[in-house]
Amino acid sequence: MRDGIDQLACPLAEQGHRDTLARALPSRIALAQALGREHVDGQGQSATAVAELYSIATRLCIKLDEDGLAAVTADRALIAAVAGAGALTVAEAHRMVSSSWRRQGHYARATDVVVTEAQHLAADRTAPEPQRLSVQGNLYATAAYTAAKQDDRQSAHTLIAEAQATAKRLGADQSPAGTAFFGPSQVLLHRISISHLLGDAGTAIDHARHVRTAQLPTAERRAPVLDIGLPDGSLC
Repeated sequence: MRDGIDQLACPLAEQGHRDTLARALPSRIALAQALGREHVDGQGQSATAVAELYSIATRLCIKLDEDGLAAVTADRALIAAVAGAGALTVAEAHRMVSSSWRRQGHYARATDVVVTEAQHLAADRTAPEPQRLSVQGNLYATAAYTAAKQDDRQSAHTLIAEAQATAKRLGADQSPAGTAFFGPSQVLLHRISISHLLGDAGTAIDHARHVRTAQLPTAERRAPVLDIGLPDGSLC
């Protein structure tokens, strides 16, 4: 099931494949839920699969500007995650909840939920360090971007510095097994958008000059660097 979830996540990067993904998700979610009902010893695996699939659905809804549906799928991701998934899956579900709240303008709540989860994850030792750092770094980067949307300059800079420190500990850009892309390039992308949101156009341009676009995982993430400032949906 792990490979199937990773394969579903790939079409998120390509506009032409998103209709296919939208059609595939309901049956995959139903299958993952059935696994938990039919096999008691598979309930943890089922909770993880359901939560991850709903997180993928949330990211898809955000990219399609379906903010109402994103709020529903993010809530379902979190419910499934806390029912038996591991710390990384729970953390990613909280990030999706934060993204859905941000899209609805609830910036303070959206920032708080990911900062709190990043702090919880820092104390967790159940997951391998690369995966933990990747998820933790994305939590801080998401929080920083959301703070910038609220025009909270101090919090945005403090939180992106936390993301930078986490990226330094992780080392190179990577997507450790089962986690989203994170590393120095991801932090730079967020710095560009944060500077743009805060009205610091010159700083945004300076950050953009340091991005190595060939290292970015998708065309969607590469292209906006040239325009300075990534669209909200590309950072979910």
